[in-house]
Amino acid sequence: MTSQPDPPAGGGAFAVPSSARGPFAGLDRLLGWMEKLFLWASCGCLAVMLVINIANLLVRNLAGRGIIWVWPWTGTLLIWSVFFAFFVLYRRRLDITVEYFLDRMPPKWRRATRVFVDLCGVLVMGIILIEAPQIISRQVGVMDFIWLERYALSIPLIASAFLITIDMALDAVKIVLAPAPPPSSTEAELPRWSL
Repeated sequence: MTSQPDPPAGGGAFAVPSSARGPFAGLDRLLGWMEKLFLWASCGCLAVMLVINIANLLVRNLAGRGIIWVWPWTGTLLIWSVFFAFFVLYRRRLDITVEYFLDRMPPKWRRATRVFVDLCGVLVMGIILIEAPQIISRQVGVMDFIWLERYALSIPLIASAFLITIDMALDAVKIVLAPAPPPSSTEAELPRWSL
């Protein structure tokens, strides 16, 4: 029984595998480590949410009163979990794409479309990063029962946006610099739907 190699992180069919040598291998490995760290952070937030809510249910059933800080912390941890997972989803290419149309394009058009999508992503993440100082400056004050400044909610979003920007820019560069893949024999066998 042979095992299949892991798909390269970040970059799909045109990615340079993270074990490959080259000018981007170190950056790709660093992004891979950050992906794992953000995945653990997201899962950790979910685990803490589960524990404190179970504790709240037990205390409420035994003492007749809930723990007042559980609800605010649950909301905060949920926001952090989503924002940490934001980078993980994009790094693993689990975002929504219209593969139906892309799969039917010639290879050059697919490559161009991937670069265009990456550049659009860099633009959107860039806007988030440019607005980050204003976002943080507007979120002032300590949150009730959480004892953190409001801007703490945005820090995982800004960190994810920064890493997604790097990942998408790297993906676009790798696609542009990668040699064109040879046409596969299965490409001609793809069903062509006519309308």
